[in-house]
Amino acid sequence: MVLRELSIYKEEDDFLSWCHKNGSDASSHEVLNYYRDLKSMFHEIKSILGTIDPLISNYDYGLGTIIHSSITRQLDYWMVRFEYLEYRKKKNRCLISKF
Repeated sequence: MVLRELSIYKEEDDFLSWCHKNGSDASSHEVLNYYRDLKSMFHEIKSILGTIDPLISNYDYGLGTIIHSSITRQLDYWMVRFEYLEYRKKKNRCLISKF
């Protein structure tokens, strides 16, 4: 993810186009400070690696994000369902023990 962010930084000519590409708020001071910090991070990491190559295309990254989101929603559903069933079991045990 860091390399993807740095490659987007490298591709965009200025702060406003970078904000537009990222969907960031150009009027935010925090976003501007982050953008400025990217410059030093970019040069530091490039000096270590030699090149900034995210190795994962935007398409693959987006697809992976969609898949991850879908799996997470399904897991959340099943966890809630499991917790509900456990609750029902405990409640039934309490009812049975009263007799």
